[in-house]
Amino acid sequence: MDVNESFLKSSFDEEYLYSINRNSFNKEPSVSIFKRLYKDKLEKENSFYIVLGTDSGLLLSYILLQEVPDDTRYLFIELPHVIEQLKHKFDFSDLPEHIDICPIDDWQDKAGDFGIELYLFKDKCQYIKSLAAIDSYLPAYNSAILSFEQDFQSLRFFTRATLAVSPFMDTQLKNICENSNPAYVLKDQFKTETCVLLAGGPSLDESIDWLKSNQDSIVIMAVSRIAKKLLQVGLIPDIVVSVDPFEISFDVSKEQLLFPDSVLFIHSNNVTPFLLGQWPGKNVFMDRRYPWDVEDDEKNLMSCGPTVTNTALKAAIDMGFSNILLSGVDLCFSEKGVTHASGSNEAKIGPTLGQSGKWVETYRGNTVETLIVFEQAAEGLSVEALRAKEQETDIYNLSANAAKIKHITHIPTSALSFTNEHCQFKEKVNQLIPTKPTHAIVQDYNEVLSQVKKTLADIKTIALLAKDALKANNKLFENKGQETENFKYKVQMDKIEKKLNTKFKKTAKFVKNFGIDKFIASAQTNSSTEWSNDKVEETGRLYYQAYIDTCNSLIIHLESTRIRILSRIEEQKPHANVSTLLAQWQKDKIPGRAKNWLKAKQQDVNQYSDEIKETFATFEQQFKDVIANEDTRHLARTKSEASLHGVRRKIITLFHQKNIDALKTLAQSLKLHMQTNSEATSLYHLCLAYFFTADKSEALALENFELLPNDEILEDELQQIAAIAFKLENYSLAKACLNQLSVIAKIYIPQHAKLLLLLGEKEAAIECYTTFLQKHPEDTFIWCSLGVFNFDIGAIEAARFAFERVLATESDNSRAKIYMEKISAE
Repeated sequence: MDVNESFLKSSFDEEYLYSINRNSFNKEPSVSIFKRLYKDKLEKENSFYIVLGTDSGLLLSYILLQEVPDDTRYLFIELPHVIEQLKHKFDFSDLPEHIDICPIDDWQDKAGDFGIELYLFKDKCQYIKSLAAIDSYLPAYNSAILSFEQDFQSLRFFTRATLAVSPFMDTQLKNICENSNPAYVLKDQFKTETCVLLAGGPSLDESIDWLKSNQDSIVIMAVSRIAKKLLQVGLIPDIVVSVDPFEISFDVSKEQLLFPDSVLFIHSNNVTPFLLGQWPGKNVFMDRRYPWDVEDDEKNLMSCGPTVTNTALKAAIDMGFSNILLSGVDLCFSEKGVTHASGSNEAKIGPTLGQSGKWVETYRGNTVETLIVFEQAAEGLSVEALRAKEQETDIYNLSANAAKIKHITHIPTSALSFTNEHCQFKEKVNQLIPTKPTHAIVQDYNEVLSQVKKTLADIKTIALLAKDALKANNKLFENKGQETENFKYKVQMDKIEKKLNTKFKKTAKFVKNFGIDKFIASAQTNSSTEWSNDKVEETGRLYYQAYIDTCNSLIIHLESTRIRILSRIEEQKPHANVSTLLAQWQKDKIPGRAKNWLKAKQQDVNQYSDEIKETFATFEQQFKDVIANEDTRHLARTKSEASLHGVRRKIITLFHQKNIDALKTLAQSLKLHMQTNSEATSLYHLCLAYFFTADKSEALALENFELLPNDEILEDELQQIAAIAFKLENYSLAKACLNQLSVIAKIYIPQHAKLLLLLGEKEAAIECYTTFLQKHPEDTFIWCSLGVFNFDIGAIEAARFAFERVLATESDNSRAKIYMEKISAE
């Protein structure tokens, strides 16, 4: 964008910058477009809107004219040079207090000053793209969107992370019996061993043979999502790691349940119970066992995000391995355009391409694309690698095609030798985590049961106290004008609050943590220092209702937990009530636990009744069906994320960024998509066309442009085809393109006329201007352009006439003034 670009006027007399909005506002007024595009998206009360782009100031003007919703704020973030342009139209120091604007790079500081945090806590912060950002005709918007969205997602995630705890705590409660072996027993126990951490990147395929050849000499730690891959190639890890509580994690990890029971399962305290509840071998948990404060509960190894690979690396460092090797930890697209190892859903469906990524360097020195989540994971790995280095543990990546990460170096497998080394990992694990006798298991379960029953009783009492406080809050404001009489209710509320903060302090903290999303609703975003009685009453009502609702929810969860613990105790009895066990396993959807129980307790299924034997057989078949099912939620999500929406603008942005390597990789990725998505074919040729244009291979570029359907050759393509045709001296094609561009937008008329003049078609060149001006006689941009054209060809009087027409309408038009001075000087 030219910082001196002039504002054009639309057919509705609205000023806009063509490089930003092109013809977006020439077919209907901006107000009509904004009303249709945003409807009620910008009118909600108690909301914080971050609007990326101002649409040449038109969207800002639109918001300024709207009625102000109660306690709503608008922060416009814009490209710095656009803000400079807009200063000629707006006095930003005079904006209303609920509206502000800042350069994109300064948005976090400005948003912080503007009070965004509480809106984020209350999930009342919305990100809105202007039409300019949606279209991204100006490539800088695409880069700005990527940068902003990454920062905004990160801020939103970490601000709200403390609010989204209830699903994690619920899963933690479901796992409470299985979380019996804390991972700290492994701390610094393997200082003479080398660990290889396997993740799901494409370079995993390169290491399989080497891993199989050396598996007796190294400890193999694998993330759970590659279990199926490892089983297919016949490689059994020593350790498998999983962290996510969500059911979709089970979809990609379920094959780990087919590993032998000699494999150690390291997991977070809230890993999905579908994995943990059916795991046949030994396991250790990370983080805290209880979701409420219990003495010494925090003395454990901790997990870390944002991915399972981050937690796995942290665990490996904490375990004290002397060297840690990484395989499949690519965290970027491969040169073939894929992000995951063969056999994965991502490899089958194809990579996510529509999202704008970032560009990183590999250890080989190539520039490749990475996704935002990969970049965040890489940052976390770098932090852990530095910690490892301080503990004299070295970390290496086996792939030269992986994204380069600070404090992690590349080493090829050819430089490694483990001759005469034999790993003693399994023997050490059996010493550190011996099989517990039944009485010790039951004792542990009873201790857990005691904790749960006490917390459940406390929560039932807290619920009653909160109901009393809510009644008192209502009475306090019930009779207006009787403040003295009503004050006793304030005293009652204070006594209840004191009891919650003393006698029930630990449990009340647990309640607030579990229901923090409800409690945050009682916090007020309004900065006014004076609250009305209605506002005070509403705040109190929301606060105590949050207690009541959260307690009611927790009572259900804890009662379910109590019953599950009793079932686990029943499992340990010599003559267990098998029908009760089967009912609990069925309810929890963990049919695989039945087979594990029979094996662990050395039970012969034939000793039971036909009905129970049939149930065991049904469970075994259910388990097999679940493992065999490939039509999973994860596959559906992968398909939806593989949408090619946004790829077109991404191609054009990469071209303007002169990122030839990225265009080449993107073309490879699109070629993979062509097998499953017909839309990918034209995008593939579009990508190649821009790649060859950037590579100055004009003939090949034109060849690919010509393979595009006519309805997909738009303004950007016409620009490039016209330039290529001119270079190749295909003037008829160049003329045709510029003629079509001139119809699309008047800004191309001077270029069209210039080409015609170069071709000796002077009259046709002048006609380009006059034809347009006959229809739009007041258009100062074209009059000024015609004046420059006439001046350049020596038609001074015609030029004077044109510039006088401009100055008659726009007396401060600097371009016309400069040329009039030149004319006067001749």
